[in-house]
Amino acid sequence: MYVGELRKRAISAQCGAVACRRGALCMLLFLLAGGVQGASPMPQIKGRSQTFQLVSGLQGPDGMALHPQTGDLYVAERNGHRVSVIRNGQRSTVIEKDFTVNPEIPAWAISARKPREFLLAGELKNPGSIGFSADGTLYVAERREFGRILEFKPDENGAYTTAELVPIPWLDKPFAWDDLKVAKDGRLFVVGYDQKGEIALHFGTVLIRALDGDWWVMDYGPFARFASFYLSLDEEILVVCEKTKGELIAWDLVRQMPINSIPRAVAEGKVDAESNCLLKDGASIVAQVPLASEGAKKGTSQLIHVDASGNTIGLASGFDRVGSMLLMPETGYLLVSDMQAGLIAEVRPNEDILSDGYALQRSRETFEASKGFAPRTAPVFLKNFLSKVGGQMVSESGSGGGGGPEEELEEGEEATPVMGHSFTLREFATKIPLVAGRVMTVMDELTEQEENPVTEISFLLFFPTRVVQGTDLATPSMSFFMATRKDGAVEKSRVLFQNLQAKKKTSSQWMLTTDNASIYVPVATCGIDKTEDGMDVNLAFLGLGIYDDYYLNLKSGKENTGTLTVEGKAGASEKYPLNFVEKLGGAPVKNLVVAGFEEGGAEQLDMGWLNIGSLPIGSALALGEQDIDKLGSVDEKLAKTIEKKELDRRVVAAGEGGEESGAPETATP
Repeated sequence: MYVGELRKRAISAQCGAVACRRGALCMLLFLLAGGVQGASPMPQIKGRSQTFQLVSGLQGPDGMALHPQTGDLYVAERNGHRVSVIRNGQRSTVIEKDFTVNPEIPAWAISARKPREFLLAGELKNPGSIGFSADGTLYVAERREFGRILEFKPDENGAYTTAELVPIPWLDKPFAWDDLKVAKDGRLFVVGYDQKGEIALHFGTVLIRALDGDWWVMDYGPFARFASFYLSLDEEILVVCEKTKGELIAWDLVRQMPINSIPRAVAEGKVDAESNCLLKDGASIVAQVPLASEGAKKGTSQLIHVDASGNTIGLASGFDRVGSMLLMPETGYLLVSDMQAGLIAEVRPNEDILSDGYALQRSRETFEASKGFAPRTAPVFLKNFLSKVGGQMVSESGSGGGGGPEEELEEGEEATPVMGHSFTLREFATKIPLVAGRVMTVMDELTEQEENPVTEISFLLFFPTRVVQGTDLATPSMSFFMATRKDGAVEKSRVLFQNLQAKKKTSSQWMLTTDNASIYVPVATCGIDKTEDGMDVNLAFLGLGIYDDYYLNLKSGKENTGTLTVEGKAGASEKYPLNFVEKLGGAPVKNLVVAGFEEGGAEQLDMGWLNIGSLPIGSALALGEQDIDKLGSVDEKLAKTIEKKELDRRVVAAGEGGEESGAPETATP
């Protein structure tokens, strides 16, 4: 079974942009003013957006990228076979020909179909996508059979005159690289498909080069024509787009798992999904380009807005042939290249099409909740609580991840690591399962009639859903609770009795076990039920006649809502709708954590990605006449699997009239 099919099965079973720095002044003015000097509206572009032409006269503009230091816009011109920079509305060539490729390339990268002179050619052919690393290194991917990926480091003058070939092990096929991006930490992402498969069985792949140089196969399989992909602003989610059906698959880059799938965003057989992009709220934009067989004409390409449920809205129509899109993180506007019209436009979505939600994060949270995973990032309220008791909780990546902005501690407070150790929420939850939250009541017509309504509930339960063996007695799980009323009155956890004698029965006698037992109120109980859309969390905080009784039902996942029922000591009853998602610094943050209930861990779910290393199996390195070292990057089982896939593809191609037949070639030095 090929990897792409496994991915789709996993998605069905499990859940049914690179952000640039603020550039130089010229780019900042470009962003704030909506374009370069002389930018003009494009009345032929219709839809729920405003569109301005920024630059014209380009030769097949496709991929775009912003320089990380200068903020200048770079564009790959496919028909011009060059990479250009746009400054003040004018184009200047950056890379075209007469550059040098480092001749020190691995022997296994050379084959009869990719001879040495082909790989070392000092001119670009059909550059389709480009990307910058943080240090200004420019990567260029050629969109042609056996397309090269070239790495250009700037010289002392900032010019790109020398390139390094970026070889990929295993994939000695006529891949054309449709899209390429570089993460802020230096990871390289590429997608493409076998162009010779256009008339037969075609293979597509999504690849990542990790920081250690190893390549990982995220997706790979026949009948897949991966056209483009986009990274979320926090670079923890990748959404890849399949060209023929417009299938959108969202991947969790931390857990290496699919979290959401939209099976079809275009009409198959009529249009191609040429490119995709993500808005700041996580919704996808897909470029629909009519097929030549459907009588494609000027002005028939369009952009559509696709939400997390697959609902579509037309954003902008009237382009000739969209090449690619680029999100401007400062403004939320889109840059769109039109290959046939030879221009770059800026598209400003109307406010009514934008969502206050966070589509991708909701998909990930629903998936995590359905599996009982600990969230990768501790919410601010939990971090602050732990900091006050001597702990420091960090995100999976150690940088706060997608959990929203950090909340500063009060003056004089410090977040001191426990025993000098900072820990993640997942590490903590493997030792102590917990449920924690901060929920706010939502005032409606009924709740506003309350004389002194509850405004907020905060809680933290250790070892919820079970009793804990404390000393020699089974006791309720440890919990902390606080309820706040409109007038500022607070009911919170406190010791009700102390210095109590605790006894247990052994055979026929009761034995004193401690004379320092205590009871805390309120006493907490917790129940967790998994649902298709996430989980229901039911909590009860019983006041034992000292406090009111509080009952919470929280729906976490696709929905993030709940209800609170308060049974007063005197018999009165209050009921409130609840919300536990708030905005901090403009970013939505979910104030509920259910952690430590993972069943077997991520390794027991279906799969991770395939690590194909940096060298193909079977190659050897000759250090002398006698000294030959075998090199291996993945196990032999994987090697045979990939070889079998290639053989199957050739057999099918030959049966359908293709030219290829026989066993796959093996490239060895």
